[in-house]
Amino acid sequence: MQHPCPKATLQAALAQVGGIFGWKVQALDATSASAWVPASACRFNFDPNRPSSPPGVASTEFPDGSNGWPTSTSPVRTEGTFTFTNGGVTDVTTYEYWSDTDATHRTITPTVQGGSASVKITPTVVGPTSCT
Repeated sequence: MQHPCPKATLQAALAQVGGIFGWKVQALDATSASAWVPASACRFNFDPNRPSSPPGVASTEFPDGSNGWPTSTSPVRTEGTFTFTNGGVTDVTTYEYWSDTDATHRTITPTVQGGSASVKITPTVVGPTSCT
């Protein structure tokens, strides 16, 4: 059975728990119940404040076209360096990214909190591609 937890509920509890929440799970049927697992709860931090601007991603080899379609980019199947920036948020600890040609979610951690982080990616298709 799913019990949704709306954002308003988390916001109301935020002051009481400092933004750290945890959960455990238990299986039930008509005759028995499992133990609550995991033994120590899975924990997550909740920050209800949306960043004022999104993080950025840029590549010299594969420019984003924000100033019109680039006159040239590196050829397909050429490795490029993509740099993720914090968009003005100073407490970024991890960037999560994927592309429209590879839905695998990957992460990269900046060397300092709030810093940028770079990753090498090799585009595999010709034409516009997005990295989110």
